Amino acid sequence: MMESLSTEHLKKLNLKRIYQGTYLYTHNGTNYCEENFEVLKSKEKSSLQFNSEMLSRTSGGELLQANVNYVVNANFIPFLVQIQKQLGKESSQEIYRYNETSSTLEYKFLNRGVIERREIKVTSKFHIAAPTTAQSMLFILTKNFDMMSKQSCKIVRNDNKWIFKDGPYDENIIVEKASASLRTLQIGHHKLKASPFYIYEETAHQANHISNMNIKKPDSHLTVYVSKYHSIPYLIEDKINNHRIEIAKLKNLVADEA
Repeated sequence: MMESLSTEHLKKLNLKRIYQGTYLYTHNGTNYCEENFEVLKSKEKSSLQFNSEMLSRTSGGELLQANVNYVVNANFIPFLVQIQKQLGKESSQEIYRYNETSSTLEYKFLNRGVIERREIKVTSKFHIAAPTTAQSMLFILTKNFDMMSKQSCKIVRNDNKWIFKDGPYDENIIVEKASASLRTLQIGHHKLKASPFYIYEETAHQANHISNMNIKKPDSHLTVYVSKYHSIPYLIEDKINNHRIEIAKLKNLVADEA
């Protein structure tokens, strides 16, 4: 279970806890993973900090644990991301630090006492991929979907799991707003209002015709229902592969943050 900072400690750090929640991950209707998270807000810098813990078991019964600390600035750009993963005897840690002055992203990978460092140039708007869900749609807040319902978003990711292979790289995805109005979503006994989006890989053809709404999304895409609470997703569906991540609990701890 994720350990939360005490209210007294948060006050010393000038942070306020604004959300807490839980996700359930299912495949073919079977629950295989749970994620618990909290969101903290800095009173001084208007930054947000997403702390998440994901627990799952492999088919062999080994416990897989991932902990993510994801901090974004007032413009929802990540400036510190820490990812720690553990599976049996294997463990790894990744740290991203954004240097706004030089427009660079510093990356550090730690495993078995070995540290690998890399640095890449980034644009002013980007998102860093992480294994947890709570912070996964923050990039939506960096785009104006009222101007254009289809947007290209830059995602920084890497192929490192337990052993370092190479530094991070960026790739573009298409995010398409599926409806101009909110949709009602039924999860369990709750009816939720959410903004629906489609997310899929960007091809050269789609990139060159991004404003053309007649170009249909590919069959392989994610359907995401995003809440009004700093883009925390209520539901992520991959219908082709029967994967589903849904909110099981979300507490809004500060009424004026809604």
